[in-house]
Amino acid sequence: MTALARLALVALALSALTGCVGLEGEYQARHVGEFLWLYTARDDEATARLVEQASDAGDAKAMVERAGQLRNTATHDIAEGIRLKQEAARLDRAAADKGDPEAEVNVGVLCLKKARSWRRFADECSDDAEAVRWFQRAMAQGNARALAYVGFMTEFGRGGLDKNPDQGIHPGIWRYDYAEADIFRRGTERGDAGGEVNLGFLYEHGWAGLPTREAEAARLYRLAADQGNAVGRTNLGVFYAIGRGAKQSDSEAVRLWSLAAQQDFAPAQLYFAAFFLAGRGKLASDDPAALAALRSVVARALRPNRCEHGWAVLGLASLYENGAAGLHRDLDEAIRLTTRLSVGYGDGGCNNEEEKAKLLTLNAKKHS
Repeated sequence: MTALARLALVALALSALTGCVGLEGEYQARHVGEFLWLYTARDDEATARLVEQASDAGDAKAMVERAGQLRNTATHDIAEGIRLKQEAARLDRAAADKGDPEAEVNVGVLCLKKARSWRRFADECSDDAEAVRWFQRAMAQGNARALAYVGFMTEFGRGGLDKNPDQGIHPGIWRYDYAEADIFRRGTERGDAGGEVNLGFLYEHGWAGLPTREAEAARLYRLAADQGNAVGRTNLGVFYAIGRGAKQSDSEAVRLWSLAAQQDFAPAQLYFAAFFLAGRGKLASDDPAALAALRSVVARALRPNRCEHGWAVLGLASLYENGAAGLHRDLDEAIRLTTRLSVGYGDGGCNNEEEKAKLLTLNAKKHS
């Protein structure tokens, strides 16, 4: 087995511990599959223009999406970065005033962060109690992120809520009860993809008083996936990959992950890239969608103060080293990637001996 394949298999083993995408976390913040224009406009610039036009026209969901785009815009200009975040906060507040639950959660998060560096971006927020009010508004609409945040605030007695350490599994995760399961079930009965995903997740883990039924979870994930929901596609792909609730099929797993990855859904990109490097799923050795997913994972792995998914960085470096996947052989790029992984995190990088050994090998090849 090649070193590249070993890296990918390690990544898959770690991914298996994570499993399907849950009910809280940053990935629930962007339901890009719900926007009609993303089905027809795959070009990033064209998509951004369409989102901006819909936002300017007062569409609440477009405002939330536009706010996310602005927050994630990279710039080395500090003043411009502040301006972008202020505009993102303004759009979230405007969408929240229209009753959009995702925007209500985002405004609540800004209130929580006000005490730190985000103070200047959230002038309309007052304190933790204001954050709780926004979360509760979104929770009343069945928003999963809001449920998670209210669980967190209750666990630690913040925002005027009575402290109840038993209310959360650990900080930030809500222990769902029958009422929450009913919210998701009602959403499922209306054909809502978010309700289908969340109810499927409860069945997968046997939470909220529901029995553990992987086949039912798979059915619900499939309903959401058929509507283009990125989370449903990703979770159903996991089931196919490991043969839970569905017949094991690498090819079906990568098909679903490819679709979700094109929606810029990070977990799908992670799984898709791992299978690509491991040679699973009958993908072409130069599959452009898989390579794009790998590059997205690498871009996140190389962000400052991060130390994760080093296997993806080393995998892409190996592709450049060997001129594989349709890439031109480029030892300089392989060295650049490996160096950034090794020293790009401030004090000592990831302190990974494999990175150091790889760097020595690449430098030796370059000067041989």
